[in-house]
Parts: sequence; C-alpha cells; structure tokens
Amino acid sequence: MNGGTFTPGKEKDRAGIYFNFKTTAEERVSVGDRGTVALPVVMSWGEPKTFVSISSIEDLNKKVGLNIDDPSLLLFREAKKNAQTVLLYRLNTGAPAKAQIGETLSVTAKYGGEKGNDISIRISENVLDSKKFDVTTFVGTDEADRQTVKTAEELTSNAYVAFQGEGALELTAGTKLEGGENGTASVADYTAFLDAAETEYFNTIALPVADNEQLKATFAAFIKRLRDKQGQKVQGVVADYAGDYEGIINVTGGVVLEDGTEITPEKATAWVAGASAGATFNQSLTFVEYEGAVDVLDRLDEDQVIERLKKGEFLFTFDARDQSVSVEKDINSLTSFTADKNKKFSKNKFI
Repeated sequence: MNGGTFTPGKEKDRAGIYFNFKTTAEERVSVGDRGTVALPVVMSWGEPKTFVSISSIEDLNKKVGLNIDDPSLLLFREAKKNAQTVLLYRLNTGAPAKAQIGETLSVTAKYGGEKGNDISIRISENVLDSKKFDVTTFVGTDEADRQTVKTAEELTSNAYVAFQGEGALELTAGTKLEGGENGTASVADYTAFLDAAETEYFNTIALPVADNEQLKATFAAFIKRLRDKQGQKVQGVVADYAGDYEGIINVTGGVVLEDGTEITPEKATAWVAGASAGATFNQSLTFVEYEGAVDVLDRLDEDQVIERLKKGEFLFTFDARDQSVSVEKDINSLTSFTADKNKKFSKNKFI
C-alpha cells in the first residue's frame, strides 16, 4: 500500500495512507440499500431483449432457466459479487436446438442458444395404459416435464420445448436436441438495450464491449442525457474510453481469476459496475479487493500508474505480499476541471 506524509493543500497522485495527525469527527451517514446494476449479456438461454431482475440464484434458475456456473453468465457472476440486484438483459436471440423423432414429431427449443443442446426427449410406453405414451423432457439429467398422451397432437409446449406433429408416437430412449447456437450481439442489439434501460431503475450500467468507439460514444451520450436532462444520477462503466465526465467510469485494467480466466477491461466493467452500485453513500472502492482475482493482466510501475490515473483511468493493483488484487483508486473519467467541477468530482465517492 502506498504511504508517506500528508501535506495540507497538496493531493497525492496515488491513493494510500498519508499521515497528518489531527483530531477530527466524522459524521456517520446511513442511507438506504443500493446495488442495482443493468448488464447486457450474450447468454445461452432465456427470453431475448428483455430485462430480468436477478437478486438470487433462485431468481436465476426460475426466471432465466440457467445455473449460476453456465459459461455464458461470466459477466453476471462478476457483477453479482457486489451488487444486490442485476438487471440482466439478453442481447442475443441465437438459433434454437431441434430434434426430429420418427416421422410424426418435431421438437424445437423454446429459446435459441447452446443450452438447448442439453435438452433430450424420452418417449416410453405408459405402465398403466399400453395405448398411451409418457413423453418426458430432460434438461441434462433433470426431468423438466412429463406428459401422458396417445398422439402427437395432444402434446403441449412446456418451459423448454415446443412440440409439433400428428399421429402415433415412436418410442425413444432419449433423443437429444441439436443445433442450438448463442450467436452474437450486434450494435443494434446494444442500442436496443440502451433504449430499454431508459425506463428501468438502476444505480450503474455497464457496456462490456471492446472496440466499437461509436457505440461507446452513444453510451456516453445516453449517460449524460439521463444525468443532465432527466436528473437520474446514474453512472456508466465502459472500457478504454476517455469520457472526461463524472458519470463515466473508464476501466482500462483487467484481472486474472483463480481458475485462470482472464477478465479483460471490457469484461471488468461488469465487476466495476456491480461494486460501484453496491457501494454505500460514504464508501469508496479505493483498495477494495477484487474477489477471486489473483493477478492483473498488466502490472504497472509507479510512474505508469500515476500517469494513467491522471488520465482518469480506473485501474487494478496486484499486491505480491498476499497475491491479492484491489482497486488502485476509485475515480471516474473526469479530467477537465473547472471552478464548478474541481478535482473532487473525479472521485466516485464524492459524486
């Protein structure tokens, strides 16, 4: 941790413990719970182009139909480490998995995405009535639905698949659906996300994209409109974008998780947005540890850190003493200071 002596009237470039012994009284401020972050994600399942409020694993299972360890939920997991609630928005539509069972029955996953490839259908003879069939839908090894019918026409859609067909059914020990794909998110999908977010309540919102400068500019304009025109003092979190605005946090550092997963700056926007949303009114993220991180993607020396902090960049620091990673300094992207907006406005706790 950085340290030294504190000189009144002269602010240090790097955060740390600087001593100037005085007797002070700090007023303790208590406010209501914060912690709602809006997050766009390319997912393997779920209704697209819709916000879903997720506050627990039970919410995730019930409202989205995914387990917490699903690979497509990496950004959600990072945001939820600190946020109370994640407004999860599925950007992609994807391609639904399908299966043909005999000549009479076709089965299509309810949503597009790779999760549909985990679905299988078993058709067996009913033990009480040999003229009927038990049609069972499995997700992995879990039974999700069972219907007892005589013909294909009697089958109804369930939470995972839709049935279509006529006539007699054919027995199968288990036919897997195939061809489910997540697809990708377009600029139009992200624009639709911002349009939908305008009517939602949140504290922070992340834009986890890497290279599209025009989209980042659109995002910054969206945040400025909410803050300056509508009075909604939200913050937007984006990667590698010098917004020069107190409502934009510019994440330029990334981390490495315990399992080796690399969280690049655009992915790290999810954690920063979640941590910023979850911070209390009188709490700074400076030196807050990044849970589950064991290293940073790029280790910087003293001069590099100071230079990048002056540019309004949100960085992570590796501490070799305990192999931990923490926030270097809780700042936003504001670097052009005026009489109305001095350097204090670059501190997220202040605003």
